[in-house]
Amino acid sequence: MSEAVAPASFSAHSTPTETPSFLRTYIFSFDHKMIGKQFLFLSFVMLVCGGLLAMLMRWELAWPETPLPLIGASQQFIDSGEPQTAMDKT
Repeated sequence: MSEAVAPASFSAHSTPTETPSFLRTYIFSFDHKMIGKQFLFLSFVMLVCGGLLAMLMRWELAWPETPLPLIGASQQFIDSGEPQTAMDKT
């Protein structure tokens, strides 16, 4: 029997001609190692978001009459009877 010979242009260890883009490598990856890194990063982001929301609820329960930090109404608007948030002070 004759042995099969691969064409000269094909090699089992050839490198790809173009490198994958950022989106292909990091966002839409099929590599299980990269998916694990994505999961770890997203879990830390959600941990921070959940922690901040928990602290806002605890702030409101501890001091119900005071405005929330950075997003609550300032004291001058509470005293005047028209509470507004920092976003409404234009």
